[in-house]
Amino acid sequence: MVACLWWISAWQGHDGSDLATLWWQWWPISLAVVGADAGPGVVKEKTKFNVVIEDVPSNSRISMIKAVRALTSLALKEAKELIEGLPKKFKEGVSKDEAEKAKKQLKEARAKIAIV
Repeated sequence: MVACLWWISAWQGHDGSDLATLWWQWWPISLAVVGADAGPGVVKEKTKFNVVIEDVPSNSRISMIKAVRALTSLALKEAKELIEGLPKKFKEGVSKDEAEKAKKQLKEARAKIAIV
């Protein structure tokens, strides 16, 4: 074993690099390759969601403005501007429960909603 270690530390390639240096340069790559295939990975569960208003039918704009104002503290003008240039993010970085609640209320106003 000691003889093998001495040979590894004494070996030099034709470019002047020694085997120990080559090993330490290669080692992190080999760990990454082995780690990528070693068992199931840990999947982080998403905790923050964005509610996106994708489309609002023209015949339900008034009910949509009412729903937006009920869910936020926006004034009438800001709520109207929010639903005009769609698609737009309605709420950003909210919990799943809050996103689902907003989606339910906005769907009742006949809007097309996405949670991302």
